[in-house]
Amino acid sequence: MKDTARRFAQNETVEVTANDFDRELAATKDFVKIEGDKAIYATHWLAGGNDVRWDMIHYDVQLFGGVVLHKGKIAEMATGEGKTLVATLPVFLNALAGKGVHMVTVNDYLARRDSEWMGPMYQFHGLTVDCIDRHQPNSDAR
Repeated sequence: MKDTARRFAQNETVEVTANDFDRELAATKDFVKIEGDKAIYATHWLAGGNDVRWDMIHYDVQLFGGVVLHKGKIAEMATGEGKTLVATLPVFLNALAGKGVHMVTVNDYLARRDSEWMGPMYQFHGLTVDCIDRHQPNSDAR
């Protein structure tokens, strides 16, 4: 994950060999395009109505926070220390190991924001993302 974050932070686009998942994603998301046998991921996307450029690379202390969460423990972090980014680590570890993962947050706003903000990074690794809130998932009413 740290290597992927670095690739996204240091480039305007990230190019990989396209697979079926990339092709499906390109049909519905504007941050990935298919050109021949290549999937080209933009390193910025719309999240919460704002254009967000990926510029985060995990610090070592955040990697330790991810380990703590993976072990089922609580890691106390202050505002601005990267809780959202830290949470990506056990999600990836467990999802890529074939275990089902659901990310839960404290309110609808954060659930939507984080699914839009971190979603492209999860999808780059072949994971599916959705946000379930008090409305239907991704509903127009939201």
